[in-house]
This record gives sequence, structure tokens and C-alpha cells, in this order.
Amino acid sequence: MGSQPRNSGHRDGIDEKRLLDSYTKDWQAIKAAIVSMSKKSDEELRESEATLTGLIQQMQSKNAQQAALELRQVEVKNDIECLKKLESHLAARVKSSTQMEDSLQKACDSLNKKTQEQLVVAGESFEGEFTDSLNEVMRLFELQTIDRSEEDRQLVKTCAEIDKKIVQAMDRVNALRRAAQQKQRVIQRTDPFNVPTETREAIMNSAAEVKSQLSKSLIEMRLEIRSANIKN
Repeated sequence: MGSQPRNSGHRDGIDEKRLLDSYTKDWQAIKAAIVSMSKKSDEELRESEATLTGLIQQMQSKNAQQAALELRQVEVKNDIECLKKLESHLAARVKSSTQMEDSLQKACDSLNKKTQEQLVVAGESFEGEFTDSLNEVMRLFELQTIDRSEEDRQLVKTCAEIDKKIVQAMDRVNALRRAAQQKQRVIQRTDPFNVPTETREAIMNSAAEVKSQLSKSLIEMRLEIRSANIKN
């Protein structure tokens, strides 16, 4: 009871001056009660003691409320600091995720571009070989007379078979191109981590297989044409 009210300055949400004035009035009432206690009878003394006890309890209650408010202010301040740290951490994560997404998109675009360029080059090379071979076959057709011998007819038949193989090879190249375009669209719609290397290897292996078969067919065609010319 001997402690004096503190004046720690203004705090958010607490009217310090008003609280101090209330404490001052309470202390004045307590002092007045103490002075009057010596002049009163025992009955009045007991009443004064009860009044004094009530005033002390009231002050203790006010002190407890102030302590609770101060504790709550500290908790709110700590919560605000935690929220600021969390916000900073989330912002850093978002920035890192955005940078990673940009890098993956660039890598995917670069892979798609290289794959498309390789397919175009391979297709143009195959198409050039097919065109040259077809022109050679057509030239031989034009050199033949209307009245062909049995060997001539056999040569025409062989050339027709070779021409059929060339058409089939062209169909396979076109199918390869369509498959490559379909795979490229799949790459663009899916996660680039799942398919890029496997897809490119599959496409190039298919292209190499077609090129090997076509080269073999062209060699056989040239040998048959040369053999037929020697017989004639």
C-alpha cells in the first residue's frame, strides 16, 4: 500500500493522465479516511476500515488492468513483427519462383526452336535427295522408246517400284514432321522437366532411321539403273 502511482508517459489505448488523476483522488480519500479514523468510535472505525479496504481493492484492480493492457500491447507488437518477417519471406519466395519459371520457359523455347530447326534441315535434305532421284527416273522414262524390249519393260517395272518406294518414303517423312509438330505442342503444354531430352532423341533417331532406309533405296535404284544401261 506504500507504493505510489507511476507516470510512465502516454501509451496507445491508455489515458495516463486520467488514470493518474483517479489514483490521486483515491489516495486523497484514503488519507482522509485515516485521519478521521482516530476521531470516530469503534463502530465508525470498522466502517472506515471497510471503506479503506474497498479503496485498496479498487486500486489493486486498476493496477491489474493496467498490467494486462501493457502485456497485451507487447504481444500485439510481437505479432506485428512476426507478420512483417513472414511477408518479407513470402515476397522472396515469390520472386525466386518467378525467376525459376522464366528460366524454365526460356530453356523450353530454346529446345523447341533447336528441334524444329533440325527437323527442317533433315526434311530439306531428304526432299532434295528424293527430287534428284525422281528426276533421274523421269529422265530414263523419257529416253525409252514406245516399242520397248523385255529388258526395257523390266527396267520400267524396276523404276516404278523405286518410284513407289520414294513415295512411301516421302509419306514417312511427312508423318515424321506431323509427329514432331505434335510432340512440340505437347512440350509446350507440359512441364519441360519431363520430356525435352527424350523427345529430341526419339525424333532424331526416327529421322536417322528414315534417312538410312532412303539412302539404301537410292543406292539400290542407282545400281539397277546402271545395270540396265549396261545391258542396253
